[in-house]
Amino acid sequence: MTGLHGRPTAVELVTAVREYLHDRLLPGVAGSDIFYLRVAINALGMVERELSGAGDAQPASGLLGWAGDAELAATIRSGTVPADQYPNLAAALISDVTARLLVANPQYLAGYQPDDFEGEAR
Repeated sequence: MTGLHGRPTAVELVTAVREYLHDRLLPGVAGSDIFYLRVAINALGMVERELSGAGDAQPASGLLGWAGDAELAATIRSGTVPADQYPNLAAALISDVTARLLVANPQYLAGYQPDDFEGEAR
C-alpha cells in the first residue's frame, strides 16, 4: 500500500531531491554555496527520516505521566523527581533522545546501544 496519494510517496520525492542535490549538484558547487547546499541536503535527510518513521516514539514526558516536556524539565530542574522514578526517568529520557537523534542526526548514535547508558543518569 502506498497511501492515499500513490507513488511517488513523499519519502520517495524527498529522497530523489536529496540524492540529486548531493550526487549531481554538490560536486560542481564552489565557495560558500557548498555550506548552504549541505544544509539543504541535511535538512532533506531529516525530513526523509521523519517521514519514514525513524524516531517514532512517545516523548519521555508522556511515558512518565507529565503534561509535556516543559513540565518534565521543570520537575527535573527543581530536583523533586521521586527517587523511585529515577530508573524509569533515565530509560524514558534515553528513549526520547535516541528517537530525536534518529531523525536529526543518526550518526551521533553510531556504535551506541541503549544499554551503554544504563545506570549513568543517577
